[in-house]
Amino acid sequence: MSVRAALPPRHPRVCAAPLAVVLLMALGTLGCDDGPPSPPDEPPAPDAPPRRPASEAMPYGDLNTQFPDSIGPYEASGPVEQNHALVNDVHIPSARRQYLDGERELVIEVFDARMATVLAQGFEAARMLEGDTLDELVRAEQVAGNDALLTWTRAEAESAVQVMLPGGVLAQLRVWPADRRDHALQLLAAVDLGGLARRTRR
Repeated sequence: MSVRAALPPRHPRVCAAPLAVVLLMALGTLGCDDGPPSPPDEPPAPDAPPRRPASEAMPYGDLNTQFPDSIGPYEASGPVEQNHALVNDVHIPSARRQYLDGERELVIEVFDARMATVLAQGFEAARMLEGDTLDELVRAEQVAGNDALLTWTRAEAESAVQVMLPGGVLAQLRVWPADRRDHALQLLAAVDLGGLARRTRR
């Protein structure tokens, strides 16, 4: 099982990359039926409300993430970017910042998991499916007392770690090319996790 879809090198990567692990596991947790769909017992639901106009900004909730300006030799290459992950038609507030060390890249992203329980469910399910081969690694970890998931792929030389922080904030750090399989875990140790989980209100 590939832990991340391939993306073009040297370009900013989208937030859905390693999060694919969590989302795929979440779908498995919720259950799948390979058989033909059963006829509906209830009349069809009314039409969904109109979509939000593209020109109208999406609310970003109360995330107030404090990203560091540097992580070891990696220096921030730009400002914090706010975005949304779309899961089951739910817009989940997220934020990211990119860092560079020469040709090496690092990205920290946070997601407001309180907006979609599917993230927390998928995260816990993924931690139960550990695997260690010559090409891939998926391993449950603990980071400062918080549940975490370490992943690595040989093909892309990417090390990534996801950690569920207090208050329902899912944070992840990715680095490529990685010096070793647990490179992301080592780098995350230098990050203020309380700052990543900060909100404007509790």
